Amino acid sequence: MTSLVVERDGLTKIMQEWLAALGIRAGEKVEVIFLSGEAIVRPQSVQNAELDAWLDQATRKYDSVLRRLADS
Repeated sequence: MTSLVVERDGLTKIMQEWLAALGIRAGEKVEVIFLSGEAIVRPQSVQNAELDAWLDQATRKYDSVLRRLADS
């Protein structure tokens, strides 16, 4: 584990560089977990990416039906 102390204003640059070093390109998703006083940032797992893709597809397919049900 590596620990680093940075000023708040420098955090965005550090995170962008760290994500690039991990091979995570712009537009790819990361998972952010907020705990009491901590945040965990990690690449999105393949399983979560597949689930997100399925959910996006299902939402687009059934959006109008779900909206009508919500309004009724």
